[in-house]
Amino acid sequence: MLIKPSLVFLVLTVVAADGESDSKKALPDFTAEREAAARAFVRLHHRELNALLDRLRPMNPVEYEKAIAEIFKVSEDLAALKKRDPRRHPLALESWKAKSRVELLAAQQARKPSPEMESSLRQAIEAQVQCELALKKYERDQVETRLQRLDAQLAKLESDREKVVQTRLNALLKKAAKAQSNPKGDPKP
Repeated sequence: MLIKPSLVFLVLTVVAADGESDSKKALPDFTAEREAAARAFVRLHHRELNALLDRLRPMNPVEYEKAIAEIFKVSEDLAALKKRDPRRHPLALESWKAKSRVELLAAQQARKPSPEMESSLRQAIEAQVQCELALKKYERDQVETRLQRLDAQLAKLESDREKVVQTRLNALLKKAAKAQSNPKGDPKP
């Protein structure tokens, strides 16, 4: 399907701005290396967006550079997430891809409405919602695991309360006695 040039601006602005990154940091500067990284990321994960970038580059270099910077930031954020939480990474990546696809199809539907496009958009939204559900379930599981650990820590502290109090009291009394025996704070030989 041929996408009109005016649609390229709309889609790239919306898709790039809606990346997974919630941080409000400034966009990275445009460099050839970042462009190559962003384009590789898009070629791998969102080929339709890659075709739009190909069209945008000669039409509006400023918007192209902005879109590349935003996509580069999304790719970096996802790479950092992969290191920090490898199990969440594929969920976040699929969520970004689904959201990007919805924005692309929504822009196409706005430009040239059709029942087929509406059906494709509906399917894309269903996929996006499925990604959101998977992410929320993962987050819920993480919270449940954290709560189980906290419950275990609470139970241990409550059952060992007297022992903990006595241990801490003994440590402080020992420290005070040591300070009293060496009032000037001089190190002992």
